[in-house]
Amino acid sequence: MKRFTQLYLEVERTTRTSEKADALRRYFDNAPDQDAAWALAVLTGRRPVRAAPTKRLRAWAADAAGLPAWLVDECYSAVGDLSETLALLLPAPDPDRAAQGEAEPLHQVMQERLVPLAHMHEAQQRASVEDTWASRGPMQRFVFHKLMGGAFRFGAAKKVVANALAASAGVDPAVMQHRLAGDFQPTADAYRALRQGDAADPARPYPFYLAHPLEDDPAERLEDPAHWLAEWKWDGIRAQLLRREGRCVLWSRGDEVVTGAFPEISAAAADLPDGLVLDGEILAWDHQAAADTPDASSAASAGGALRNSGVPLPFASLQKRLNRKDVQPALFPDVPVAFMAYDILERDGQDLRPQPTQARRDQLEAGSEHFDHQTIRLSPRITFSNWQELAELRQESRKRGVEGVMLKRLDAPYGVGRTDKGRWWKWKVDPFTIDAVMVAAQRGHGRRASLFTDYTFALWTGPERGQGELTPIAKAYSGLTDAEFVEVDRFIQKNTVGKKGAYRGVAPELVFELAFEAVRESSRHKSGLAVRFPRMARWRKDKRPEDADTLSALRALQPNNPAQQGGPA
Repeated sequence: MKRFTQLYLEVERTTRTSEKADALRRYFDNAPDQDAAWALAVLTGRRPVRAAPTKRLRAWAADAAGLPAWLVDECYSAVGDLSETLALLLPAPDPDRAAQGEAEPLHQVMQERLVPLAHMHEAQQRASVEDTWASRGPMQRFVFHKLMGGAFRFGAAKKVVANALAASAGVDPAVMQHRLAGDFQPTADAYRALRQGDAADPARPYPFYLAHPLEDDPAERLEDPAHWLAEWKWDGIRAQLLRREGRCVLWSRGDEVVTGAFPEISAAAADLPDGLVLDGEILAWDHQAAADTPDASSAASAGGALRNSGVPLPFASLQKRLNRKDVQPALFPDVPVAFMAYDILERDGQDLRPQPTQARRDQLEAGSEHFDHQTIRLSPRITFSNWQELAELRQESRKRGVEGVMLKRLDAPYGVGRTDKGRWWKWKVDPFTIDAVMVAAQRGHGRRASLFTDYTFALWTGPERGQGELTPIAKAYSGLTDAEFVEVDRFIQKNTVGKKGAYRGVAPELVFELAFEAVRESSRHKSGLAVRFPRMARWRKDKRPEDADTLSALRALQPNNPAQQGGPA
């Protein structure tokens, strides 16, 4: 545990990716295989479920420290990180016990202390946690708290971890990315297999290739449109559909098996030839509806009305099916799904990723004769002769229920992650925007833990701007520069009108332009609306609170609303 704690602190103390990678490589060079296996599982997101509720942990720590709950909340507000706050408040351990406890290896802490916690009664949990506290100093307690939570935040991306392991093992990074794809059990044997190579696993997916956002005019950056394949950017769950050795496995981009959540797709995949891997999107799909826009690529998806039938449903519809291991389709008659295939990665057991996009696309279209073209569909090409024509089609994105356009170089192989910038681009439609008033704030995390950087925004309830009350509609924590965050923090410190733990009510004086991808009805929110991926587009210093928008203006941006014209607000 001591070595892992040191790794965590080293990575958190630097912003340089190279220094993070060096620290990780040193760890993998020297850690015992059992410890390294658990570290790899945690650092790549394969962690156990939340071991104990945060509310309990806070109450136990308050009792151990002899402090009232309100004082613990005040300390949390000042520190900005609950794990760190509790680690610092707890009384010092006995030196002899601490020396012995801190020498426990990581795998022992995980297997004997952390994993069993989730299956204990509250009294047993408390006794176990207090025993761990009594045998650890502040830094190990801090990391232990992080490991207990349901979201282990680490200062290095999964790709950096994989590349560091590849460097330590002397393996090509792309090969290591592939070995890490799919399921990984934190055992010494599994870890050694990653480093040394192992037999092919029929359930293992390929690493996903990711696109870069295109902010410029493609006519300026991409030159000849004849070199590019254009497709719609579907708004669903990125997934790979594997048909190997008589099995169908559906993997999400987050390395989770989601086969049980979408049994219709795996049933339809049973008719696909063996040795096939498709890359595509899981979509909520209305198979009966007719699209209200002309299909720009009917030639590529020729084959009758069945192939072109239906329209995508909003992503919010798909969320009803998520986070479920097994689903009975009869329980969700209003959320039928489809797998939209737009790439082929393996055919007859052969890895096709090194082949250029054009060759893979040709094979995908040829192999689509095995699709049922209802549950498993072929993503159509967009036919266009120049960038202006494509730009006009892109403006129809929201009307079609898509996020924009994908552009892929016809001579590009299928890569790993977000590498090789310039081969795959996502040209998303401009986001919706709305002006909102900041009404509350919380401190940030990591390097922003000392600043108020997480804000709550509100809109007017009245029919006109400045009328009615301000009702919260979204939280956002990104989009400002470091200097702007510091300036807003100063305002919050001087204009706090109420506090509850880490939460600060703020005088409603600052207006921000929020950008977001979609809005939908939501019974979980006081406003009755929820926005998707909110972020701050800019600080509107030129506007007063009474200039902010209304809930009715936000509601008008919902799909199929007559007031929506398909562009930003």
